[in-house]
Amino acid sequence: MAYDDLLQLIDQAFEKGWKKLNLSEHNLVEIPPEIGKLNQLEVLILGYGDDYFSASGNRIKKLPAEIVHLSHLKKLYFIGNQLSVVPSEITQLTQLQKLDLNVNQLSVLPPEIGHLTQLEELEMRGNSLRELPPEIAGLAQLKKLRLDRNQLRVLPPEIAQLVQLEELGIGGSQLSQLPSELLKLPNLRKLSLSSNELAALPPELFQLTQLEELDISRNLLEELPTEISQLVKLQELDLTGNQLSTLPSEIGQLAKLRELDLRGNRLSILPPEIAQLIQLEELNISGSQLSQFPSELLKLPNLRKLSLRSKKLTSLPPELFQLIQLEELNISNNPLGELPPEIGQLAQLKKLHLNQTQLRVLPMEIGQLTQLEELNIRNNQLRMLPESMTQLVKLETLDFRKNLLPTPPETLGENAVWQDREKVQEALHHYCQYNQI
Repeated sequence: MAYDDLLQLIDQAFEKGWKKLNLSEHNLVEIPPEIGKLNQLEVLILGYGDDYFSASGNRIKKLPAEIVHLSHLKKLYFIGNQLSVVPSEITQLTQLQKLDLNVNQLSVLPPEIGHLTQLEELEMRGNSLRELPPEIAGLAQLKKLRLDRNQLRVLPPEIAQLVQLEELGIGGSQLSQLPSELLKLPNLRKLSLSSNELAALPPELFQLTQLEELDISRNLLEELPTEISQLVKLQELDLTGNQLSTLPSEIGQLAKLRELDLRGNRLSILPPEIAQLIQLEELNISGSQLSQFPSELLKLPNLRKLSLRSKKLTSLPPELFQLIQLEELNISNNPLGELPPEIGQLAQLKKLHLNQTQLRVLPMEIGQLTQLEELNIRNNQLRMLPESMTQLVKLETLDFRKNLLPTPPETLGENAVWQDREKVQEALHHYCQYNQI
């Protein structure tokens, strides 16, 4: 956006009394001092993104001193810019409730941050912070603090004074030990410790009995303490990418667990007690050492999403298809060789991934999956598609590249993956008709 156009937009916001101004993704390098006359603003967006991997900001390195006049500002988004120092003027915006500084170049947080006594959310992911000032204890109303992807190795003891804190993220911080200060946060509901260097978890962690979401993925854990059973309110548990070879039987006591991610571990069996997780809706055990389908899963009445990518399973028991409530099933990268006809019993299935499973033929019963919206059968040995697949009228995404079909699908258009319902039907009718010639 040209500088003159920006001035005109600020004038327009002033004249119309806008309370929200979005200046993200305009390739701005500076903000004019005229921004200070917008004292009615409550929300100012200079960069935005759902997370720090998709930040859409500008190239702003500093803010004008006049920003201090935005006395009614409650939310400031400054994601994806080039800020290296937090301006003192920001710390004078005492009505701020949310401050988002994700993906900048911050190495220090000034002590004056403690002046923002109304702040409820502070995000600083993807910076270069090495420490936090003790004055952070002044943020008495803080409920959310995200510090992921910084260079923090320790936390100040004063963080234990943030007794209103409900969400804390310190993933990707090179932590080898869990800061003891975390154990003094009585209202913590969401905790992310992912991508650190934790080899063990202290039993005291499990005294945070208000936790509903716990992410300890991509660490060095070889075992999960039996005290996990104390987290009776836990709904989501992510253990992806550790070195777990077993799970404690006490995991079955997590009666409210809805999502469990065990990808990329060394599990060869699951404890029978996992069948007690009757509220479980999503389970991912891809990349494990499982060579047989865990029969315990057949007792999970609310399971909606199941992923079993592993390269180990050679067959699927017919009982699997008694999980008639399944909506997503991923059994890719297993040397199955065939798909049981019972697949047709999964009438609620919306997504089915069968890529690289050595399939030579698909059963006619696949046409009974009339709710199917996404199908991946790539990298198999299919020479034909069953005519019944034309009944999959809700199918919107279809990938059947790298098979042995007479006419490779890659030759039918620029996009080898169909992502349009009408085009999917055209492709299916083409192949199914071809099969009958």
